[in-house]
Amino acid sequence: KINENGKLCITEKCVVYEAAGYGHAAYGKLRAGDVIKQMTVGGKTYEITRRHQISDLLLAVRLGDSVQITVERNGSPVNVTVSFDKERYFTYYN
Repeated sequence: KINENGKLCITEKCVVYEAAGYGHAAYGKLRAGDVIKQMTVGGKTYEITRRHQISDLLLAVRLGDSVQITVERNGSPVNVTVSFDKERYFTYYN
């Protein structure tokens, strides 16, 4: 699509393929088929138009943070909060 500045703008529909299993931060929050529309990380809200944005935003999440996610579920907006309150939600590399 062409944006208001006349530049080509690529957008993707960001759909949850599979719901997170037990032990994951998003367990019971996101469902297969949910379309991710917005994420609020660090108090700033971002419109999600590309899949890579989700990964980029999650890189800023730290232990104790919560992320608000607005999804479209069965045609209606739904807000969920995912809390990253356990160390096991993070993988450490040495």
